[in-house]
Amino acid sequence: MAREFSFPLVSRQGIAAVKLAGVLATQQPGDRLQPVREYAQKFGAGVGTMHGALAYLERSGAVKLDRRGHLGTFIREINYPLLWRLSGQNYILGGMPLPYSRRLEGLATGLHEAFEQAGMALNLVYSRGALNRLQALSMEKLDFVVLSRFACRNARQRGMAIEEVLSLGVGAYVGQHIILLADHDREGIEAGMRVGIDTASIDQVLLAKEACLGKDVKYVEISYMNLMEAMEKGQIDATIWNGDDFYASYRPFKALPLVPSNATDHSQEDTEAVIVVGQGNLLVLPTLRSIINKEFVCEIQRQVMDNERMPTY
Repeated sequence: MAREFSFPLVSRQGIAAVKLAGVLATQQPGDRLQPVREYAQKFGAGVGTMHGALAYLERSGAVKLDRRGHLGTFIREINYPLLWRLSGQNYILGGMPLPYSRRLEGLATGLHEAFEQAGMALNLVYSRGALNRLQALSMEKLDFVVLSRFACRNARQRGMAIEEVLSLGVGAYVGQHIILLADHDREGIEAGMRVGIDTASIDQVLLAKEACLGKDVKYVEISYMNLMEAMEKGQIDATIWNGDDFYASYRPFKALPLVPSNATDHSQEDTEAVIVVGQGNLLVLPTLRSIINKEFVCEIQRQVMDNERMPTY
């Protein structure tokens, strides 16, 4: 993703260091470096300039190298956040669901804290609907997005070119999804009902269709944030909702647990949070993996959910 940046050194050597940092950020410890003359040829710089650029990256602590004579030079350690900054990237831009639940507030807080500890700037963009976030990712408007494993698997089945960075575990995305009914006398979704769906939300649509399997219902397309109001106004009879949000409200609807059938059991994939990047994005992927620790982020999330910590995002 192209952004404005300033060079670490205002010189040809500095420009070479920026370019070289971008290359090294896509590699891993144990990888063998190309000969310096090949980098020089690739970047249109002198061999001496490239030697100076590599020395600068070493002095800065961005990389530690092992020089093994005729075998070549190998990467011993990589500081991915530092290489990211030295390559001209001032921050990482991520996409998350709207933080309308304490669980999502805790997740956003945990991510920000992980980046702060790594000395890296994180900008989070909040938008409803995994499909909207994935489209922004494909257009390179975002470096990574957070979504459920259920949505991630479906997106891949649709042919979307995404790659998983890591999972934050079951329950990190939502506690559970539930069926909401406007009529308390009903025991579930029935034929003839109007069921609200948000087509931007992969999870909500798929879970709604799962709950309505074999039933002749009418789907009504409504933005997720307006589904509650639509039920209050009698425009729909049922919908699927995030239980975290509903149980914290005073809405007069009947809530039932959403139990997947044996044929469509997704083993709580709808509650598991995963972080994905565009397929082949070798610059962002290792940087994120070096910054985000699952146990650390989930502990911050727990503290926020248990009111031991104020959410900051």
